[in-house]
Amino acid sequence: MRSGEILFEQNAHQQRQIASLTKVFTALLVIENIKNLDEPVTITEEALNVDGTRVGCPNTGMCIGNQLVVGEKVRVRDLLKAALMNSANDAITALGIHVGKGSEQVFVDLMNRRAKELGLNDSHFCTPSGLEIDGHEQDCYSSAHDIARITVEALKYPVLWDIMRIQSETISSVDGTKTHDISNTDKLLGQIPNLLGTKTGFTPLAGYSLMAAVSDNQGERKVVAVVLDD
Repeated sequence: MRSGEILFEQNAHQQRQIASLTKVFTALLVIENIKNLDEPVTITEEALNVDGTRVGCPNTGMCIGNQLVVGEKVRVRDLLKAALMNSANDAITALGIHVGKGSEQVFVDLMNRRAKELGLNDSHFCTPSGLEIDGHEQDCYSSAHDIARITVEALKYPVLWDIMRIQSETISSVDGTKTHDISNTDKLLGQIPNLLGTKTGFTPLAGYSLMAAVSDNQGERKVVAVVLDD
């Protein structure tokens, strides 16, 4: 992270779909734009109208817990937990709509402007979640190199990595009337020493992907690894 030295790369700039690794970038923009992580977010119908993993539904088509409902107010911090731990598409979409002042497209435009500012020349984002848009799948892409760059930027905000290392947690609506159980998709927790955190991703087009960050024993040197479609 500190030097930017590339230790190994293979097809690092190949533009391809990256699925939920996109959520690391969305979370970074949320942190950059919202200073109070206890700020409430109102869940909209648009946020809930997404496919794949959602709060209460850890796998597509398998709902085993309480789901978010329209009008529910949830803290930014808790939606980040659902998005980064359980890869919930509704939670991260709700955050994007909130930062975009009610518009997912406004947030996507922000993503692509910020990507240019960071020099992410291999990337074009379509959604906060990383889900591809039907009929426009080839317009939604990034690269292993760009995801590694995004990760380095995100490492400036320890709160994101504290969240990624939580094994499981129960989040609640602001008024406390609704609760939601969240579990981490990261099977490397407790398996790799000095693991800072990971993010998993999958769509049929993107394949299985992983971003992981680890430090040395002193916490001085941090290394980021990204593997796409493996």
